[in-house]
Amino acid sequence: MTLFLLLIMILLCGCSQEFIYLKDPKLAQIKVTIQDESHTLDVLSLPNFSPLSSIRDQIDCVRYDCTKLNWNTILKDQDIIVLYVHAGLSISINQAQVEDLVFLPGIGEVLAERIISYRNTFGLFQKIEDIQKVKGIKSSLFNKIKQYLRL
Repeated sequence: MTLFLLLIMILLCGCSQEFIYLKDPKLAQIKVTIQDESHTLDVLSLPNFSPLSSIRDQIDCVRYDCTKLNWNTILKDQDIIVLYVHAGLSISINQAQVEDLVFLPGIGEVLAERIISYRNTFGLFQKIEDIQKVKGIKSSLFNKIKQYLRL
């Protein structure tokens, strides 16, 4: 009998606590990262169950190859969307600005500024290989970016 009364008291005490309601899953926010081969471009906060097509206007499909993206994919929290530069896209090392150069794989803002500084100090590059004269661009990095370069 005492066990029965103890059980009833435990149940009554448990009922006095507040209920915790789960949020509507459709109102929850998720974080999605857009990055290219070398760095993060943007981190977006989106409603739960958003399709990839909802961020289509924030992806530069002229610069990046979007042909392999499935726009109907439902995004999840912490998804990372990796974009790759079009194979035929090239950047003029004699005219490019920092904003253009940082899209090359392995080229960050510091290296991009060095390229422009070198170009301003010594004049235009005479051949694509001359970019290796810039401090920090060794043959391994040059081999990664040469397909995207033109004079």
